[in-house]
Amino acid sequence: MQNENMRISGYIHSDLLPARRLYGALLCLLIVCLSLSFTVASQAAAEEKAGKRSVKTIVVDDYYPYTFVNEQGQPDGYSVDLIRAVVRSLGMEIDIRAGSWESARRALSQGEIDLLPMMAYSEERARSFEFSVPHTVAHDALFFQKGQRRPEGLQDLKDKRVLVMKYDAAYDYLRSQAIIPEANLVTAENLPEALRSLALGKGDVALMPKLVGLLHMKRLDLNNLDASPVGIEDYERPFSIAVRKGNAGLLSHLSEGLSVVRATGEYDRIYKKWFGFAEARTDTLNRVLKYILVVMTVFLGLTIAAFVWTLSLKKQVRLRTKELEQEVAERRKTEEALRRSEEKYRNLFDSTVDGVYQVDALGRFTHINRAGARIFGHANPEEMIGNEVVQYWRDPAAREPYIAELKDRKSVSAYHLQGKKKDGEPIELESSSRVIEDSSGNYLGLNGILRDVTERMRYEAEREKLVLELKEALAEVRTLSGMLPICASCKKIRDDKGYWSQIEDYITKHSGAFFSHGICPDCFDKQIRDLEKMRKRE
Repeated sequence: MQNENMRISGYIHSDLLPARRLYGALLCLLIVCLSLSFTVASQAAAEEKAGKRSVKTIVVDDYYPYTFVNEQGQPDGYSVDLIRAVVRSLGMEIDIRAGSWESARRALSQGEIDLLPMMAYSEERARSFEFSVPHTVAHDALFFQKGQRRPEGLQDLKDKRVLVMKYDAAYDYLRSQAIIPEANLVTAENLPEALRSLALGKGDVALMPKLVGLLHMKRLDLNNLDASPVGIEDYERPFSIAVRKGNAGLLSHLSEGLSVVRATGEYDRIYKKWFGFAEARTDTLNRVLKYILVVMTVFLGLTIAAFVWTLSLKKQVRLRTKELEQEVAERRKTEEALRRSEEKYRNLFDSTVDGVYQVDALGRFTHINRAGARIFGHANPEEMIGNEVVQYWRDPAAREPYIAELKDRKSVSAYHLQGKKKDGEPIELESSSRVIEDSSGNYLGLNGILRDVTERMRYEAEREKLVLELKEALAEVRTLSGMLPICASCKKIRDDKGYWSQIEDYITKHSGAFFSHGICPDCFDKQIRDLEKMRKRE
């Protein structure tokens, strides 16, 4: 029996030697792959055990194809699939709910959720949130009604009502760049509402991602709208994963997961699913046996490359995280210096005794300090913001020549204005103002300084009256002194009422001079002679 077994074994060995060699090579490759896969899986399991936990997020319920609620009432879309893939690669679980953008942003700020899978970076948002590297870039467009003049770009928006989603990246950008007055920003709860309002003429232009806007136009059947480029080359929306400020640990973990999703090709699959870049693929695992060796070799190489690439990505993520932490520290220093500068300016703005103000192109107060508010009888500046300037002019028609002179000369100094307080009390003002213009010379408003000169003008009027009275009195004195009727005998003077007065009394009364009496030599001799004559007669 033993000899028979040996014979059969030798037969198999001699006739199937090429096949045995092939299967031996495959077996060796399979053992190597399994060993490497076990090593990678062990490391992944250790990382999963160390960092596994559940995170929460809220996605926008009407931002197709990025995020939306499907027919089954569940959150769906590109960013939903992407964040699920990222979290799954980290061995974590995620709770996804749908809601408005305002509620999602507020929930992240208050720590009610852990992350937002899609938020565009901006300097203002960086004060409250931290961002991963961008995973998608969207480009905006200006939507307008057909038949109206096509906007050439954002520079055409300064005098238009612009519809934006509340707290959207476009809303933050227009406010930070001061492209239009904030009063011209018309906010909507979501993008479909903004497009409906535009179609009904409740705004002139809507600013939003072009792809999202076009898809909503088609879904809502808004055939009277069209789209135009924003006209700024570097204006775009780089979407990133965002976490609350100070949660850098979670952000680093999510950035690592995003890198893994990119490296494994899962990102490309998700992107092509939602943005229409389908690509035919061929499954090579079902081919004949002669290609198995090639497939296993490629798989082994890819596995090794992926393992090395993952280690490299982790190192890059750590280095990039350190760089970001340094950038955040530098940004915080810059923000602190800016805050101190703004605080210094604000203290100077509020502590000056003169009124400092700014008015927009529509003639409404946009800024005024406490001194300015007190001049017009208000308790604080907030009561005046948004009020029309003309209501504080005593004669509203007098403002037109003032504005005309300002636009012509660009600035005026010590311009006298007749104003009134909020209760109607008249006040006299002195203004030094300057016109605000854009780079094209278009009038945007004015700013300047106001001073209440009511008391000073009253004093000046009283002084003028006193000076006039003194001049009249002096003229009267001079007139009387030029026509003095004097007695040829006793030397008395007759005043303008017909009374005769001693010359000394008259001069003292009208000039303030005093007399001391004496006798001249001639009169002394005459008096002596008269006394001698009287003595002789006696």
